[in-house]
Amino acid sequence: DDYLWSSGGNTASISVSPTVDTEYYVTVTGINLCQDVDTVEINVLDAPETPEIPVGITNRCSAAATDTFTVSGVTNAVNYIWETDISGFGSISSNDTMAIIQWSADFYGELELYVTVENICGSETSAHLVITSIETPYVNLGDDQTICEGDSLYLEGPENATYTWSNGLDTQGIWVNTSNIYWIEASNNGCSSTDSIEVFTSDPEFSFAEDTIFTDLPYVLHSATGFDTYLWSTNETGESITVNEPGWYSVSMWNEYGCEVSDSVFVDDFTEITLQESFIFSLYPNPASHATQFRASSYPCTVAIYTITGNPIKRLPLESDKQIDLEPFAPGTYLIEVKTQNQTIKKRLVVL
Repeated sequence: DDYLWSSGGNTASISVSPTVDTEYYVTVTGINLCQDVDTVEINVLDAPETPEIPVGITNRCSAAATDTFTVSGVTNAVNYIWETDISGFGSISSNDTMAIIQWSADFYGELELYVTVENICGSETSAHLVITSIETPYVNLGDDQTICEGDSLYLEGPENATYTWSNGLDTQGIWVNTSNIYWIEASNNGCSSTDSIEVFTSDPEFSFAEDTIFTDLPYVLHSATGFDTYLWSTNETGESITVNEPGWYSVSMWNEYGCEVSDSVFVDDFTEITLQESFIFSLYPNPASHATQFRASSYPCTVAIYTITGNPIKRLPLESDKQIDLEPFAPGTYLIEVKTQNQTIKKRLVVL
């Protein structure tokens, strides 16, 4: 076979080095003088130009966020490869001339972003875009809280910042002891964050209705409902206790916030107390409306009249039987206490 190339060659194959896109063809003549022609086009591809520096932000405050960066299209570029100089900043994704950085919330410092373009003839890399992430002083005052009346709560901002509190202070931390909403703004080189907390105060209240309770024993002594913890002077831990002996009894109670309230009461036996069975006194009539006759088996004695809650009303030293005028007394139940040198008796008197 005979070969004739458009470039002048007459071999089965030739080497070419065109500087521009060029079409080559070859004519092949067989032994029977039959001919065939074929063509091939050689495209000349230059290495890509150097890409421009990426376009995008150069300063930011550290936070979980997304930023987009772009570069102008480069002639003859087949691939665009986006890269950074460090790890730990988050993640990067790209689509040719655009890259997206998904920042980690806790990253701060400098990062350099650049793009490399390439084809089969070579590659070129852009200048580096320096992005500075400034540390944001994140504030977290926690959940709303309840403190006991008289206690204080310490609220604190992050380190290495400047501070502005809702109460005008500029320290890193403050003590608070009143119900209110408190907020703080912490700043660092133009980057800041805020948070707030609502503080409540709890001041539980409880007191026994009277300082002294005159009653028949045994007696069930109640405190108050709705508390989390109870502790009596008897070391019992229930909401109520059964009193079998006269004396002082106290209870401490704590609510759901750990706030305490306490009170005490004297429980006295309303049942007749006789030190010597020979000493007896009587009231007749009882109940009575206007007057009652007092009579004792021995004198002298002292008669004391109390309200049912133990408040003294009248005191009578007696040497003999006596009619007691009840006109000044309001209707109700009273306690009559009779004492001699070594004897005491208590009885109820009902005034109609």
